[in-house]
Amino acid sequence: LTSIFYKKCTKKMTSDCSENIFVYMFDDVEVNRTCCLELVQMGEACHFALVENVFSSPVYKANANSGLLRSRNLWNQCAILADEYD
Repeated sequence: LTSIFYKKCTKKMTSDCSENIFVYMFDDVEVNRTCCLELVQMGEACHFALVENVFSSPVYKANANSGLLRSRNLWNQCAILADEYD
């Protein structure tokens, strides 16, 4: 994927929510409703592209299995929440 794609994706979410979701990948923190809705609005393709990019880094590679699972669970939870708001 191109850096242009990544830049477009990152612009679709506030820095506070980006940080909240990033920390969630590694720790038991709650992702608030606002960030959940931003995540779904950003789109599934962007979310998983960014997550896979993070876990391809040598710094985070050791956490990839649990982080990818947590990101999938988060996406599913947020998608359900977003459906309730439609």
